Parts: sequence; structure tokens; C-alpha cells
Amino acid sequence: MFRAFCVTVTLAVFLGCPADSLEDRPCDANERCCEGYECITPPGRCRLLPGRAAPSTCVMPTAGGAASGGGPGPAGGGSTGGGTSGGATAGGGATGGGTSGGATAGGGSTGGGTSGGATAGGGSTGGGTSGGATAGGGGTGGGTSGGAPPTCATARPLTNVVSLTAGAEHACVVLTDGGVLCWGQNATFQAGGAMASAFVACASPIALPLPARGLAAGRRHSCAWFQQAATPSLCWGEWPPGAMPSPVAIDAGFPAQSPSGLAAGAEHTCALIPSIGLNCLGRNNTFGQLGVTTLPGLGATVEPGIAAACGGEAHTCLARGDGGVDCFGRNSDNQVSPTATMWTEMPQRAAVLSASTRVHCGRAFSCALTVTNDFWCWGANTVNQLRDMIGAVASPIVVATGVSAAGAGQFHTCFVKSSAVSCRGYNADGQSEPGAAAGPRLETVVAGLPTDAGAPVELGLGESFSCARYSSGTVWCWGSNDAGQLGSPGAGPFPRPVTAL
Repeated sequence: MFRAFCVTVTLAVFLGCPADSLEDRPCDANERCCEGYECITPPGRCRLLPGRAAPSTCVMPTAGGAASGGGPGPAGGGSTGGGTSGGATAGGGATGGGTSGGATAGGGSTGGGTSGGATAGGGSTGGGTSGGATAGGGGTGGGTSGGAPPTCATARPLTNVVSLTAGAEHACVVLTDGGVLCWGQNATFQAGGAMASAFVACASPIALPLPARGLAAGRRHSCAWFQQAATPSLCWGEWPPGAMPSPVAIDAGFPAQSPSGLAAGAEHTCALIPSIGLNCLGRNNTFGQLGVTTLPGLGATVEPGIAAACGGEAHTCLARGDGGVDCFGRNSDNQVSPTATMWTEMPQRAAVLSASTRVHCGRAFSCALTVTNDFWCWGANTVNQLRDMIGAVASPIVVATGVSAAGAGQFHTCFVKSSAVSCRGYNADGQSEPGAAAGPRLETVVAGLPTDAGAPVELGLGESFSCARYSSGTVWCWGSNDAGQLGSPGAGPFPRPVTAL
């Protein structure tokens, strides 16, 4: 059927546009859409807000505030936007310092400064004067904003990052002040926001009640843990029995003490309880990845002395202080142990290494980084993610030496040697070697990463993308960006800095 195009006129009101053409029309230069629609970037097209009737004509919002009518406005993540206020809704988790006139600022604690008709949110610093505009959030902000709300197209570089984690197609960070920001795929709220959207194109704040100490990301969920005693960990995103739009405590089965860390697999999460051991929650899928099951959906490895843990598609590994690495769960590719059965809920000794400092789990393979900077891996090797010869690796092998940081993705691995990031494995989206052919890649230094941002100190690998945190507090990502995985608008696969609202 022939479909007429509606001509865009540079006026506040566009006349004569049929409702179906408004749904897919391009956003304007300021990433705005007709009233009742939101701009999805990329690809920079307008989409009707849930619960709104499609208007017959287009009325553009004025530059001073959000679109009227009670629908969700451009919230900066982690908080509910919308309403008919003269100002726009500000992002969750930001302290609204300075003077705020007519704006509602989201967040987890009360902000300081003079607030004229506004509630200033907390969690991290977002200073400056806000007059009818978004008050930022999630990170250290500043400056004066008196016009339209900030968008990902005008977002600032993300800085002050101290921790990084990646799920299948999303990533999250912790800032120096304990604020948490996420970006990427968001169909099940894993990147934040009170309303599910296709993706979050740049780092946006998550509203948490306390400063976070660390994070873990599963396939489609994210979790944070805190320093305060007896404080439950909070998770958001896909979690049995459904999606969680706001952070909720999922560790009711854990002992009433703060964990020293979290580890997330595809659909399960484990907490390291210092005096007890590892407690896991989630879907067990009959493979035993929760450990010895004590209740439906709750497993435990009650052994103190666990230094670190990681979760894969359906298995879990832990590092002990004596150098031993034990794994349990599915063992289809020897990702648990060369001697274990196809699955086990009892920890099996996978390797005895020189004091493993970290463990990293891929979809069906496992890795450990030792204090002597050796990067060992075992399990599935379908696309050269572990070695040059394709085929399962039954016993641990040294993938690289002189490694200071490492990570495991769905089907690829990356590691830092001599302040350079090298990757190997699956490359359909440029996650291992941007710009190269899609087939399996051997070890290659990732080109295009910064040379003036300090050293790469932490890696976060997803299914189709990779990220590196630098000592300067910045984060760079490469690979696919079809769901906002790179944290800034535009096409992949080449490295770019993550930006933040």
C-alpha cells in the first residue's frame, strides 16, 4: 500500500500529518518528537508512549519543559518521568544541588541547595542551576541548564568510574560516590527506568537507597551490593517470575549480613558471605548451578574462604585462597571439571593454580587469573576463544601471560597485557577485533582505544560487545551498538567512550 510522507515544517505545530506517520517520523535536531511520542536513539525515530492515544496532528513540546499530558517524560533513568509540570523530570540517583525551579528531580536521597518547587533527588552529585530542565544525575555534574532536557546526543563523557560489569547486551558502572549508571538493552528493565524500553543509549542513573560498593550483571538482570551491615543486595531486570522495573531485595534467603561480593550468571546470582560461603538464588534449570539446593531456587556452598566467584550460562565457579578453583553446574564442555558428570550441584575441583585472584565465566567455559598474572581457561572453545585450535579444552591451559586484567564474554575473551587490550574468539559484531571479518579471531590487540586515559584496569564483556575501564575513570566500548551497548549514539563497532546524561 502506498504511504504518503508528511512534510516537516519548522514551526511548533505540524498540520495534516496522519497518526501512522507520526509513529515512525524522525526525531528533530534536539531529539524531540510530537507530543505523546518519545525519541528512540538510535535509530532516531519517534515512538508512541504507552497508554497514549495517537494524535491526529503533531504538536511539538516547547523548549522549556516536558510534553504535557501525564505521560512518562524524559526521565534520566531509574525514576518515573512525566506529568504536566512546567519543568522536565530529572534522572534518578542524582543530588540536585543548586537552584532548581519547577523541576522534579528523582533519586534516592534528599539533595541540598535551594529548591524552588522541586524535590531534589540523591545518590550522586549533580550541581548547577536547573530551571525547567533535567538536573542530571548518576555522576558528578555541573553547569547551568535552562533549556530542553539533556539527551544522549548531547551527553557528557562518563567519568569517575570505579567498577564495571556487563550482561548479555547491557552494562553498568559504580561511580566514586557510589552512584550506579547503566546502558544498553532494556526490554526487561535491566538497564533501569520505570518503564521498559528497547534500550538505553547512554549511561543513565539507577535510583538506589544507598551508595553501592559493587555490581554484578546477568543475561538480563543487574544487582548491586552495599557496604552497610545487614543491607540486602538489590536487583532489577528479568528475575523469576518476571521483570522487576525497580531495584528490589532478592536475597531473602541469604544470611542477614552484607556480602563481600556478587556473581551473576545467565539467570542466577550468588552472594559471597564472608563467614559462611556462597549463597545462590535463581533458576536452577536442573543443572545444579546454584550449588546444593536447600529450597526451591536457593542453593548454598557453605564453606568459608571463598575469594571470588563467577556465573556462566548454567554453571558457577569459585576461587579459594589456597589456589584451588571449584565449579558446579552444567558440564557439557568441561567448563566445570574434566572428571565431573554432565552436571553436578557439588563443587568439583577444576584446577589448582597459584592463588587465583579472579574467576571469569563465559557461556560454557571458565577462566581464572592468578597472582602471577597468568590467565588460565578451560571448557568450550568453539570459536577460538581459548586457543587457536577449535575444540573443547578439557583441562586448564594458559591463554596468556603477563595479564593484569581479564574478562569472559558469551563466546570471546579479552585481557590486558602491557597496558593494551587483546581479544580473541567470536567477532560477528566486532567484539573481539573491530572492523575485521566476522569469523573466529585469534589473539589481537584492539585498535582505536585511548592512549591518554591511563591504563585499562577492568574489562566487562557481553555477548556482542566489550568494554574497558581505565585508571582515569573513563569507560570505552566496542562491538555492536544495535541496543545501545556502547553507551553513546551511533553505529559500532569501533571503540568509543561511554557518555552519561
